[in-house]
Amino acid sequence: MSSSVRSRLLAGGVPSERITLVYDGLDPAPWTGLRERRDEARRRLGVAPDAQVIALAGVLRPRKGQHVLIDALARLADRFPRAVLFLAGGGSERDRLRAQAARLGPGERVLLPGPVKPVHDVYAAADVFTMPSFHEGLCNACLEASFAALPQVVSDAGGNPEIVAHGETGFVVPKGDAAALASALARYLEDPELGVEHGRAGRARSLSRFTADHLGPEVEAVLTRLLSS
Repeated sequence: MSSSVRSRLLAGGVPSERITLVYDGLDPAPWTGLRERRDEARRRLGVAPDAQVIALAGVLRPRKGQHVLIDALARLADRFPRAVLFLAGGGSERDRLRAQAARLGPGERVLLPGPVKPVHDVYAAADVFTMPSFHEGLCNACLEASFAALPQVVSDAGGNPEIVAHGETGFVVPKGDAAALASALARYLEDPELGVEHGRAGRARSLSRFTADHLGPEVEAVLTRLLSS
C-alpha cells in the first residue's frame, strides 16, 4: 500500500480510522550486490560493456510510460552517444515502441528483448533505473532497483515519490513530461558518481522502510488491534 492508495480510499468515502498504511516489504537479499555483476550480466544480455544503460523492467503497456522514455532518449541521443535504453518485458506495445524508436532516431539504441529471466540481470546491467508510469501503487520494480543500489528517475505517479526521495536517492518528474525526464536522466549520464551516491542512499532508505522484516511486525500490530477491538 502507498499514501496515494490511502488518498483514493479516503476520496471514496472510507473512514480514516478504518485505514492503516502498511508499506509492502521485500527481501533485499536477491538484489544485493547485483552491480558487482554488471559485466557478466551485460554479456548475457548482449549489451556493450561501455554503454550507459537506462533500464526499465515492466509490462509494455501505455500506462507504464515507455513511449515517454523513448521520447526522452531521442532528446539525449546526440549528446550521449553511449546511452542505450533497455526495456525488459512483454506486452502489447512492443511493435509500437519499436516503430516509435525508429521514427524518432535512436532505434538501434532502444533494446526490447521481451521478458528477461532472471530479471536480476536487468538491474545488474543498468546504470540508471527508470519508471515513467502514469499509474502506480507501490512499485515492486522500483523497490527492487533500490535494493540493487541503482539511482532512479521516476514519475510522480502513485507511490513512486514514496520510494524515491527527490534529489537524494533519485529524481521525481511529472508524469508524461519527456523533457523533464530527459533532463533528470542527463544528470546521471553526465555524472556517474552522482548515480552511485544516490543509489547507495536509496538502498539505505529502502532497507529502513520497505523490507519484509518491517512488514511482518506492522501487519501483526494491525491484526492485534483489530482482534482486540
